[in-house]
Amino acid sequence: MEVYGTRSKLTDEWPSDIWTKLGGGTVEKKKQSFPLDTGGRRYRFYLVWITELLPGRDKVEITQLTLSAPKV
Repeated sequence: MEVYGTRSKLTDEWPSDIWTKLGGGTVEKKKQSFPLDTGGRRYRFYLVWITELLPGRDKVEITQLTLSAPKV
């Protein structure tokens, strides 16, 4: 999966240069964290892009997603 962020008004176009890739990785367990590199910028909208399904699977479900500020 990949995570993108934008501060701009949303459009129906994809791909679109309004989105900035912030991070991502391979989901290997039910509860998992991924660091995001925002470059110190705040984003208004976030997009989780599922890039690949597990072998033999035809769907994916996201039951909860939490966006947290980094621990200082």
